[in-house]
Amino acid sequence: NEIIEKNSAYKSGQRDGAKFHISDSGGCYRARIYKRLGIEPTRKIEIAGLRKMVAGDFFHTGLQQLLRRHGKLFLSETTVESEHLLGHPDAVIQHEKEKILAEFKTIEKFQMGYIRKTGAKEPHKLQMFTYWLLLRKELKDLDHAVLSYIKREDFETHDFYFTWSDEIHEQVKAEWTPLVKYWEEKTLPDCSCQILYD
Repeated sequence: NEIIEKNSAYKSGQRDGAKFHISDSGGCYRARIYKRLGIEPTRKIEIAGLRKMVAGDFFHTGLQQLLRRHGKLFLSETTVESEHLLGHPDAVIQHEKEKILAEFKTIEKFQMGYIRKTGAKEPHKLQMFTYWLLLRKELKDLDHAVLSYIKREDFETHDFYFTWSDEIHEQVKAEWTPLVKYWEEKTLPDCSCQILYD
């Protein structure tokens, strides 16, 4: 437990707070403003949650190594950013002549049934779509993406495939434009945590 907690503190200390984090896509605007201002959250993540986060980190690293070993990994954990946004996409996979953005979400057995029934989570799609928009500035032919939910226990996978479109571009703009406006105007948005987690 001590090592897990130290790891969390180290990662928090390394995190760049100068921009909004793309991994927070879909979250409460007020919470994201507070985070960028460097205000510490009052809610502590319990050790069980921290353990799952570490397991997810190792899972991502192992999967990237597996893809790299077999010549499928074009890039991973690269930094994408704009004036206000910063993030690290999981991978761009090279499949034959095509490049595909891949975002991995590790989940538990009970969550897999939920994902199969209700579909990909909106915050996860917004996160991947934002990475995608920024990556396409350099990778003009990055026309396909996959959001992959992977069960920790046995690597069972459920994938959601996307093709780039103007609609995806508009979704990204709709997600970030209001938040950036609040930041630039130095105003605090209403808290939407209750709505997001009802």
